[in-house]
Amino acid sequence: MKKICYLAPASNIHTVRWVNALVENQFDVTLVTMHEPDMDKIDSNVKIEVLPFKKGYGYYLNAWALKSVLRKYNPDFLHVHYASGYGTLARLAKFKPTILSVWGSDVYLFPNKREVNRRILKKNLSHAKYITSTSHDMKRETEKYLDYNKEIYITPFGIDTQLFRVNDNKNNNENNQLRIGIAKKLEKVYGIDYLIRAVSELKKKLKIQGYNNIADNLKLIIIGEGSQREELNSLVKELELENQVEFIGNIPNVEIPNYLNEIDIFCIPSLSESFGVAALEASACAVPVVASNVGGLPEVVLHGETGYLVDAGNSKELSERLYELALNPELRKEFGEKGRELVNSKYSWKESVRIMLEVYNNIED
Repeated sequence: MKKICYLAPASNIHTVRWVNALVENQFDVTLVTMHEPDMDKIDSNVKIEVLPFKKGYGYYLNAWALKSVLRKYNPDFLHVHYASGYGTLARLAKFKPTILSVWGSDVYLFPNKREVNRRILKKNLSHAKYITSTSHDMKRETEKYLDYNKEIYITPFGIDTQLFRVNDNKNNNENNQLRIGIAKKLEKVYGIDYLIRAVSELKKKLKIQGYNNIADNLKLIIIGEGSQREELNSLVKELELENQVEFIGNIPNVEIPNYLNEIDIFCIPSLSESFGVAALEASACAVPVVASNVGGLPEVVLHGETGYLVDAGNSKELSERLYELALNPELRKEFGEKGRELVNSKYSWKESVRIMLEVYNNIED
């Protein structure tokens, strides 16, 4: 049985799904983290080691504690997630071999904030013997910070198609109700303010064109929490959308399909996006997706087939695509069905685990 130490945030659903999958595949897994487990359940066979110092300086101060954990468990390899904070900690621990998985903001945003961040990222990528990325676009972005050729494995983050599927409660758009949804952190990078403005424009256009019943029954469901919550609340009030917008807050990942099955259109108006797991979750539930044409989103949202791609930060274009889908339930159904087919053919969780295990099997000391 191979032993692996996972260095990643235990509060993140992606971490939880990976470690759970590994123990199911007969790995001896220890999750080392600075983030306490949250609402998503970690398999009881996963050993958890919480490091003493929290994020920030903890990425430096925890180096000795991490070395101690690695001596204790003596894993075959260390798999670290995030090339910035956790990547720095892994480099300081000097354990080999190390796999580093880039996630998104660590390569798209972190190195552009300060020159020192760029240098840190390059050092962390150089230390890792193996690198994985969920999308081809993020692979290209990561390659900008490599001083020499190093293979980057593409390991898409797949979808549990048994959990994310069309259920018996699927919304059938009775009474001309139109429900638009998003499930993201309430942070500026995800462009939720543009979506709110787009919904405001959509409501006005529906009224002008005489679709009063749809306009009156228009709903925007926002799932997630973040630093923009108050700002977004104020925008909703400013645009007089209190009756249209509902903030759900954070919910466990296993409850997301229930909401997806109640909406007609899923939106991801991100300004930056590494892959697009949320888009695939919606597609798996046969929901059409309107997303920004950035990062890895064009890889998982096929324009004119499973949804539409729009320019990032363009609420007008977003509103126009929403209007088109609002008046065409047949097109929504067609996009949704093709989205489900896409997930089944290329992005199932079983296939993602197979790809990652293949990477693991190629690891040498």
